[in-house]
Amino acid sequence: MKKTRYIIALWLLSVGFAVSAQDRGMVWAHGLNENSVFWEGYQDAFDDERRMFSSNPSLNSTQGVAGMANELRGAAAGAAGANSIAIGHSMGGVALREVGRNNANFMGGIITVGSPMNGARIANSLANGQLDAAVLLGAQDMAAGPATTLGAGVTGFFGPFSWVGSLVGYAGGRVIIDRFIPDVVGNIRQDLLDNTGQSAVDLSEGSAYMQQAIPSFVDLPRISVFGNENSPTLFRISSSAATNGANDTQFVDVANELGDVYDDAYESFKGTTIIGRVWRVLYTTGSNLYIADQWKKGRDYVREYAEADWSRLTGAVRTETVTVSGVVVSLCTSQEYANCMAQNCTPGSGGQCQQICNSRCYGTETRTYTQQVQQPSDAFIHQDSQTGANRLRVQNSAWNPVAIEALGANHLEQGAHPSMDAAFRIIWDRELPNIPDFFATARR
Repeated sequence: MKKTRYIIALWLLSVGFAVSAQDRGMVWAHGLNENSVFWEGYQDAFDDERRMFSSNPSLNSTQGVAGMANELRGAAAGAAGANSIAIGHSMGGVALREVGRNNANFMGGIITVGSPMNGARIANSLANGQLDAAVLLGAQDMAAGPATTLGAGVTGFFGPFSWVGSLVGYAGGRVIIDRFIPDVVGNIRQDLLDNTGQSAVDLSEGSAYMQQAIPSFVDLPRISVFGNENSPTLFRISSSAATNGANDTQFVDVANELGDVYDDAYESFKGTTIIGRVWRVLYTTGSNLYIADQWKKGRDYVREYAEADWSRLTGAVRTETVTVSGVVVSLCTSQEYANCMAQNCTPGSGGQCQQICNSRCYGTETRTYTQQVQQPSDAFIHQDSQTGANRLRVQNSAWNPVAIEALGANHLEQGAHPSMDAAFRIIWDRELPNIPDFFATARR
């Protein structure tokens, strides 16, 4: 009897090992200034739901792409192998490409999520001072209305001591300068941009690292999930940064309220409201219109220019040069054309006379112009870079993945968002025909 129980126990144990052997390894790589917490939710959920086991190490992400890749090879070796899937967020995806360039046997396929495969323009904007300059200009636009109103009111009260008005106006404006705009961008800087070491250099567009990595071919199945955040992307990603990803509308709501306040002040000083008529008693009409323009600066910034600036800084708006040829233009009047036809159209000339007159009176013109093109982004990395697209690049990207959209997911939400849930299940279940068979992963 004991022998029978022993045999049954061994059989059950062998079955358990056989089932376990069917599980595939999953390597999760976090991004810059992140750690293993970023992927923990999906790691736990899919380890329970799918036939997989995971490695999700915390890595030093400030040592540059090559350094992070080397560390990842050692830290995640237990889940690596020809049947494993490696998933990288942001810089983690770039590090996985680096691993694949030098050691393709480490994994069997790569999924990047919000990764700057062609570089991160925001890193350039930080390094060259454009980000700080944009923050300053935005804060000045936001402060212009309050500062001018307070300054003018106090100046009118103190009469010859106009410097008092200027001082009070400046102090009032600093409330805006020191709070709203720096808070919005400051949260993003703290989470994504500050203390980034060599990695920020590597991830910049056009960096020496990107120049050698972009054309390199990785002979593995590849998928890139790209985030496409809803507008206004700046206020949404800053909200996610301030709330650890729990809420992407905090600053959106504040911005909407501020826009209404600034618009009310603008309309009032224009004299189109009852309050505006009161102000007319205190100031001249010229002063009112000037103050109205200052409030308009803040209104336009919070409603329009903040988003436009952020799109420019992240590369989501690009300038394209377009050349159009073959535009027909008239070089002579209809009467001149008729005279030409009368002179050249002799009997038997056929279409020759028309060709002669066409050449005299018509021609082609080539026009070149530039246009601004907006593309989706996860509020930090634009779509072209997330998918390694070739568009407008001097170097051709060799990445060329299957691309899957995560609608509404900004860069900081990609570790926990309904669109990401859907994207992963689309991949595991191969719900799209272009997803390579390799990524199909069965449920338990």
